Amino acid sequence: MPSKKWHKAFGSTELVAWINAMGCLVCGRAPSDAAHVRSKGAGGGWDRNLVPLCRVHHTEQHQIGIKTFQTKYNLDLKAEAEAISDDWNLDF
Repeated sequence: MPSKKWHKAFGSTELVAWINAMGCLVCGRAPSDAAHVRSKGAGGGWDRNLVPLCRVHHTEQHQIGIKTFQTKYNLDLKAEAEAISDDWNLDF
């Protein structure tokens, strides 16, 4: 696993690469996009805010909105993002 440097301005490029290598939370397809649970424009950052979604499901999340997306797929994206962040931080 690569070193885990934290870049305050842009987030961790290693974290994003790690999430990109995961399977999509909906269909399991990999590689996936590191999708924001809360958009950067709405104040969301990198830490505890990224989940793996394939390009199809990432696009759908933006098209139908996050609440509808979570309901449709029975997901709690915030909880998923927090669990992923906790797994990432275990090695610190």
